[in-house]
This record gives sequence, C-alpha cells and structure tokens, in this order.
Amino acid sequence: MLQEPAAVPTPTDNSSEIVPPGNGGATGSELSQLITTPLGTAEAAKAAFGSGVLVPQVAPEGFKLAEIVGVGMKDEPLRDLNFTYGSGDKTVTFSASRMPAAFPTDQFTQTKVGGADGLIFEQAEFTELFWVVDGIHYGVSGPISGDEAMKVAESVEP
Repeated sequence: MLQEPAAVPTPTDNSSEIVPPGNGGATGSELSQLITTPLGTAEAAKAAFGSGVLVPQVAPEGFKLAEIVGVGMKDEPLRDLNFTYGSGDKTVTFSASRMPAAFPTDQFTQTKVGGADGLIFEQAEFTELFWVVDGIHYGVSGPISGDEAMKVAESVEP
C-alpha cells in the first residue's frame, strides 16, 4: 500500500521538527534483505539457484576460478549467481540473474550466443557480453577480448 509522503519543510520554513521519512523510518539495511552466500562448487551453485540455470564449463584463458557466490532473499531461490575468475589483480565475472540487466544498449553490438540474441561491448581492455536464455539473464565482463568472452559464454551448460 502506498503511503502519503511525509511533510517536508521548505527551505524558508524555520521549523526544527524532525520529519520521519516516507518509508516508515526503515534504514537501508532493513530495506535490502539480500543475502550473499559463498558457494563452493558449480554443482552447489546450480542447486542453490534452481533448475534451468546454465554455468560455464571453461574459465577465461589465463584466469582461475576464485569464487562463486549467490545472492538472494532468505528462504527463496537465489536471484543472482556470480562466478569470479582471477589472474593477478584482474577479475572476470560470469553472472546469471533472474533480474534484467540495465545498461545503455545503444553502445552495444548485437551478437549471438549459441542460439540466443546477445549484446556485446568490446573495448581495448574490457568486454561486456549479455544474453538471455529461458528468462535468465547472463553476462560475462572483464579485461578480456570479445572472443574470449564468447568462449566462456558458449561453454555454458545446465
């Protein structure tokens, strides 16, 4: 149910009354109840996310899997799954999410990942690749080439 906004004093109002926020006084940590959970293996990640998620079978060349984490609400299937690959101080991230990614698509080039429509933005030292399969939004981003990002993307399996 929507609440009426609290009265906010105007700059010319010299009152010193404390006006509670329109959200009932909830703080950021109360508004966001997302929990990040470390997951030890791809199998654990798939089980936590639920059926249908695809995970990469290869790491980007020169990178090693450093961490797998899931993000979601308590007692619900994960909303996001992130695989982080490291090489020195560089990281590449593979993500699977039930939430659509928000980015300026006009700067991206259309491509195909397997049979799915995708978008890629390749710069000299950073690439972002996004695609959707069965309502799950996937991405690969990091300091790798577009070809290397595509290798990771096309290696995904259930």
